[in-house]
Amino acid sequence: MENATIEQLSGAVTQLMEAYETLQTQYNDVKNENRELKATVETLTSSKNELESNVDNLTNNKEEQSTQVNSMLGKIEMMLMSNEETSVEVVEEVHQETLFETQIEQTEETNDSDVADLTSIPEVEETKIDPTKQLDLGRMNDLLGGFNK
Repeated sequence: MENATIEQLSGAVTQLMEAYETLQTQYNDVKNENRELKATVETLTSSKNELESNVDNLTNNKEEQSTQVNSMLGKIEMMLMSNEETSVEVVEEVHQETLFETQIEQTEETNDSDVADLTSIPEVEETKIDPTKQLDLGRMNDLLGGFNK
C-alpha cells in the first residue's frame, strides 16, 4: 500500500506541476497581451490628442479666415459705396455744369438776339452800360465752379 500511495502522491505532484506550468504559460500570454493593449491604448491616446489639436487648429484657422473674409468684404463694400457716392457726385457735377453751360448759351443767344434787334433799329442811341450791372460770365463761372468741386 505504501507503493500505491507513493504512486498516487507522485501522480498528484506531476499533475500539479503540469497545471502550474500551464497556468504560468497562460499568465505570461495574458501579461504580453496586456502590454500590447497598453501600447495600443497609448498610441490611440496620442493619435486622439493629435487629432484634437488638429481640429482646434482648423477651427482657429477657419475663424481667422472668416474674420479676414468679412473684413475684406467690408472694405469692398466701403469701396463700392464710396464709388457709388463719387459716381453720384460726378453725375451731379456734370448735370450742374451742363445746366450752367445751357444757361450761358441761352444768355448768349438772348444777348445775340438783343444785339440783332438793336442793330436792326438804326435810330437807337448807344447807352453806356453800368459796369456794376454788366454780366461777367467768367466771374460767374469761377464762382459756380467752386460749388461743383
